[in-house]
Amino acid sequence: ELTKLRVRCGKAQAVHSDVKRKVSDAKKLHDVQLEAQKKRRQEASEKVNAEAMVSESTAMVDSLISQATAAVSSASGLASNANVRALATVEEELLAATEACTKGQEKIMKIIAEDIRNVTKGPLMEARRLMFRLKVKLAPLPANCKKQLAAIQARKQGLLQKAQDTVEEALRERVVEMGLTADSLFEKLGGSSSAASGSEAAKISKASLKEFLKTQGTTELEDAVLDVGLEGLEDSITRIGLQCVVQQYQRCLKEVALTPDLEVKGSNSKRRLAVGEIVEVLSELTTDKSTSLRRARCRALQDSAEGWVTVHGNQGTSFLERTEKPYFVCQAETTLRKEEVSTSEELRTLRIGEVLEVLEGPRQEQGSFVMRGKGKAVKDGAT
Repeated sequence: ELTKLRVRCGKAQAVHSDVKRKVSDAKKLHDVQLEAQKKRRQEASEKVNAEAMVSESTAMVDSLISQATAAVSSASGLASNANVRALATVEEELLAATEACTKGQEKIMKIIAEDIRNVTKGPLMEARRLMFRLKVKLAPLPANCKKQLAAIQARKQGLLQKAQDTVEEALRERVVEMGLTADSLFEKLGGSSSAASGSEAAKISKASLKEFLKTQGTTELEDAVLDVGLEGLEDSITRIGLQCVVQQYQRCLKEVALTPDLEVKGSNSKRRLAVGEIVEVLSELTTDKSTSLRRARCRALQDSAEGWVTVHGNQGTSFLERTEKPYFVCQAETTLRKEEVSTSEELRTLRIGEVLEVLEGPRQEQGSFVMRGKGKAVKDGAT
């Protein structure tokens, strides 16, 4: 009986071992199949992500190309006589296209650097290759837009400057015709030259200046030219702001004679302007027909001497160049006096930081080494 049981036990052990082996094989097969299924799911997910990534980026790049191409085309197609408004519209389009293309580049680079930087195979590897192609496709667009933008801005600035010059010349012409000064014009338009800085009386409206230009003088100006020419001014214009428009100053580049008459021939020199000396221009440029010199009537700030000065020679030499209106800034407390001499009546004390409009000078006081100048305080109009 024991022998029979041993035989049966041996058979049972063999069957058990066979079952155990089959279970192990089944388990291994299940693991392989599970891993394969996991891999297929991962690849499917990567494929979906890759397709979405490429599709979205391609649509973005195509849209940016269309936007940039349209903006560049608009810039290229502008007529040579396009006005400031048309140039400004195209400028906005180019700025928007440049900004959008730059952001598009940054977005693609972020995807490449963060999302697919280390991939080496599969759908994302193909997506990485395509993203680099899109990056290359997008690369020249910002530069193309910026090139056109620079040209448009130069044209726009040229027109703005031309309009400003036209308006300033017309305003100066009207001031001369009516025998006004910058201060008297300021008061004529509703301001007060002696009002405290910052008060309403110390300002005039841009609308009143525009109306003056439209209704006074012999030269007519179109509304479009007036609007563009006055665009850079604040809606409320201070006395100093108006002076900057009405008055024009030039700095001497090369010694030149100050003469009493427009014609150089037969006109005696009052004196010579020194290099660096500043003059106020009192008339428009006029050509001396006998010499073809471009001349203007000026007032020397140093001593208030008035006369005609050659601005441009007939060989292209420039004797004067435009400069800003000069001001004094008080760097130490000093006394504002009624007359030029140091012993004249005291008006008030000038405080550190106060600004004065230069009316005359500076020049050396007679019998002294002191340099003195005549000025008008911006704060309260004290002179």
